[in-house]
Amino acid sequence: MDRMRIAHIGFLSYIKGMEIFNRLIHDHDITVDWYIIGGMEPNNMDWSTVTIIDHYKSFSELHDYIDYFDIDCIIMLSVCPESFSYTLTEAWMMGIPVIGSSMGAIGHRINETGCGKVVNPFIYHEVKNVLMNITYDDLYIISDHIQNMDLPSYDMMINKYNELCNNMRI
Repeated sequence: MDRMRIAHIGFLSYIKGMEIFNRLIHDHDITVDWYIIGGMEPNNMDWSTVTIIDHYKSFSELHDYIDYFDIDCIIMLSVCPESFSYTLTEAWMMGIPVIGSSMGAIGHRINETGCGKVVNPFIYHEVKNVLMNITYDDLYIISDHIQNMDLPSYDMMINKYNELCNNMRI
């Protein structure tokens, strides 16, 4: 069977899990084709084994890249909690399962829906174990859950995000 194709979508930075992602791509026990679609923060790490698309201009263009590279799964290893995560919703809008950080909205939303796998981005062996043991059958089952979700429109996402921001106390 082909190697699984896993992508990080959106801008990859240290707070989005750049260090653990870099460690994963150099782990020879993990046989995955890696992609970054959305660019990354400048750094001195070796990314020679990863296909990198520096940016995309629209959801449609992102979807085209996901289809072109035949991405099986999205990985989101944020080390700081997120309040909502548009990117998670975009992955689900494309029908793609997500392996996501247990922190903040990503972990909460994946646990709530069952539409992915949740990992602690600070525990390397936990992330590695999920990557080494996830199967195409697992991804198919998760994709089936995604197809049955009532996903928000972009306007609904913006309204939800504004509601969250308005309720924050600074």
